Amino acid sequence: MLIHVSRPTAWLRDLDPSRHKQLKHLMFVFCRDSADPFLAELPSFLSSLSSDHLQEVYLHAEADPEMGIDWNMTDWQQMDDALAGLHKRCPSLIITFHFHFYGVLPVRSKRPDVVEPLRERIPLALGSGMRIASVLSAMTFRSLNDDTQPLAMGFIVGPEEWHWLTPTT
Repeated sequence: MLIHVSRPTAWLRDLDPSRHKQLKHLMFVFCRDSADPFLAELPSFLSSLSSDHLQEVYLHAEADPEMGIDWNMTDWQQMDDALAGLHKRCPSLIITFHFHFYGVLPVRSKRPDVVEPLRERIPLALGSGMRIASVLSAMTFRSLNDDTQPLAMGFIVGPEEWHWLTPTT
């Protein structure tokens, strides 16, 4: 099931995941143009998932390169509790947090750290042994080295950085 979110997430309160007993894969794409913090309702929704067959939850969130990641996007204590609860029901479940900087970063700019801030926010889930990945991707720009067009710029989607999170590393 793919859910693309570009508006406030209050509608998640009204979505009944108990109807999806065989749900195996769930993907959310949260757009940065959302009017409210894009993960506000997600912990409650994740807590209400009843499928024992769930294998993967993929959370893709767009971030602004100038503003960085808004770590106040959700109540992280509730998110941590929800993830730990999911792990008890579905011990083989994999959670992926994918942060994509949707915009333009200069080529040699340092990518922000998403691993440590995420690890600090979900210690209970990580301590339970849940498999959690952090992914960072970004778009960069560079000169095309075209003498006839000195201001010609090209865009590159850089390689994704994947990290498996553990409680300590």
